[in-house]
Parts: sequence; structure tokens; C-alpha cells
Amino acid sequence: MNKKNIFKFFLIFVGIIITYFLFKKVGLSNLIEIMSNMSLWFLLLAIIAWAIKNIIMAYRLKKLIPFDMHFLQVFLVTLYSYLLSYLITAPGVIPFSKIGLLKRKEVPFIKSSVGVGLELIYDLIFTFCVSLLFLFYF
Repeated sequence: MNKKNIFKFFLIFVGIIITYFLFKKVGLSNLIEIMSNMSLWFLLLAIIAWAIKNIIMAYRLKKLIPFDMHFLQVFLVTLYSYLLSYLITAPGVIPFSKIGLLKRKEVPFIKSSVGVGLELIYDLIFTFCVSLLFLFYF
């Protein structure tokens, strides 16, 4: 098996583990009851908001990495890093997994770490500005 097949197998395995823990914690009958009482409009709205958030994050990461990559590759790196964060609940998993996944796409370590670091700094500045806005507005 080559590295790509091992990585795809790992992602499928992670998805199976997450699904197992979901069914173990909630139970299949409770999950069906919750899903039947859900509003489909709110579910659709949440899926659209989640997709837009991930597209924006992937676009921002693509612009911050000084390396020529296709948008779909950066988008998949973003999705895989969030999938890993659901499996491993430790702080800092998302940035380190993004750097590792970008390294697998043959992006040099320095360029990927600078891009992810700039993304974190951008998030901090944006959060600080929004916090100041709400602090002085309300």
C-alpha cells in the first residue's frame, strides 16, 4: 500500500469511529427521533453557513501560503484538519494538522507554517476588532 491509500483508509477509519461514538452516545432511536423533529430549513441554513465558512477559510489559506496550489487541494486540507480536530480533542490540532497535510502536498514546511501562522494572527486581529466593536456598540 502506498501512502495515499493509507491516508484515505485512515480518513475512512476516523469517520467510522466518529459515527460509532455518535450512535453509542445518543442511540439510534433517539437520533431518528431528533432528526424527525428537526426543521429542514435550519439544517439547510447550517449546512450552507458551514460550507461558506470552509470555502472562505480555504481561500484565505490559499492566499496566505506563498505556494502555487489548486483551490480544491487547499479546501480538502481545511476539511481534513477539521475532521482530525473532531477525533483528537487537544488544543492546537487544527494548525498542526494543516501544516502536516500541506507538507504531504509537498509544500515546504517554512511556507506552510508561515501561512498557517498568518492565518492564526488574522483570526486574532479579527476577533479583537469584533470584540471592540461589540464592547463599544452595546
